Amino acid sequence: VYEATKKIHDGVTKNNNQKTTADVQKSQTEADKELAIIAEADKALKLMEGEGSAVVFAGVLAEVRGDMVSVQKRLNEGRVEGRKGGDSEGTQLIEEQIIEQLTMMKDALKKAKQDMQDGKGKPSDGKPGDKPKDKLLDMINELKLIKSLQEQVNKRTISHEKSDPGVQQKDPIIQAELKQLSDRQKVLQEMLHKIATQANQ
Repeated sequence: VYEATKKIHDGVTKNNNQKTTADVQKSQTEADKELAIIAEADKALKLMEGEGSAVVFAGVLAEVRGDMVSVQKRLNEGRVEGRKGGDSEGTQLIEEQIIEQLTMMKDALKKAKQDMQDGKGKPSDGKPGDKPKDKLLDMINELKLIKSLQEQVNKRTISHEKSDPGVQQKDPIIQAELKQLSDRQKVLQEMLHKIATQANQ
C-alpha cells in the first residue's frame, strides 16, 4: 500500500499536482487493501486478548491499528501526499510510521521467540534472579515500543504545527487525527504507569 501510495503521488506531482479521477480511483483501491490489513490487525488483537503479559504489546498494536484507519480514510479521499504535500502531515508519513512500528514489534517477537528457544522463557527453576531477569528483558522491549510511539506522536505534532491553522479547523480528517494524537498521549501515559507499577511489585 505504501509503495502504491508513492507511485500515485509521483503521478500527481508530474501532472502539476492535479489529481485525475484515475488517481483517486487508484487511491481508493489502496484504501480497500488497507481495510484488509486492518482486519488482520483485528485478528492479532483478538489473539492477544487473553495474554496478560502482552498488555503493552497489544496496546501498541491497537494504536498502530488507529493509524491504519487514518490511512484508509485518507486514501479513500485520494490523499496520497508525502511529507511536504498539501496535507498537514502526509499520508506517506503515517504509512512509514506504521511500517516502522510493525517492524519493531516483529523484532521484539523474534527476540521473545529466540529467548524461549534458548530456555530464557522457561518457568523459573527456583534459582534466585531468574524471574526478575526475564521480566527486565520484557520491560526493555516494552519501553522501546513505547519510546518509538512517543517519537511518532512528537513528529506528527510538529508536522501539524507547521500547517495552516485555518485548514486544520476546517478539515474533519485532520481534526480526528489531532484527537487521536491526544488520546494516544494518554494511552502512552497509562502504559508507562502499568510498567512502573509492575516494576514496583
